[in-house]
Amino acid sequence: MIINKDLFNSIETENDAYWLGFIITDGYVYKNNLLRIDIKDQFHLEKLSCLIYSDYKEKIKIRDLGYGDIYYFSCAIKKIVENLVKYGVVQNKSKITKLPIINDIFYRHFIRGLFDGDGSLCFSMDKNYRRYNFSIVGNYDLMIDVKK
Repeated sequence: MIINKDLFNSIETENDAYWLGFIITDGYVYKNNLLRIDIKDQFHLEKLSCLIYSDYKEKIKIRDLGYGDIYYFSCAIKKIVENLVKYGVVQNKSKITKLPIINDIFYRHFIRGLFDGDGSLCFSMDKNYRRYNFSIVGNYDLMIDVKK
């Protein structure tokens, strides 16, 4: 199995920025040695796992919560975990997450990852107006920086 240990060493591609945004919203690093992501979308985890491992399917696990399956992905590759920690991916990060410093040309891809992780698009209509709402969930500091 081939492992991409240098992933997230620096954010140098649109793909790196996207996955960093996604992991910041849906992932966490447990005890500084394990990346963990739990979501309902198995296909999305397979794409992330493909970036890290050549034999990705064995890294995706399933857990039945009684109301639907949740897929989870774990990565204990020390270098990848250390790289993510330097960008703020830590346990209980919700209140402390900040916008990472990356090249300006990649911020839109980072925000796309945030949206895919914790975003929504809603449509509503009343008598005279159609309303479209785009939202991303995050702490105040992160959202102010994204707005800028």
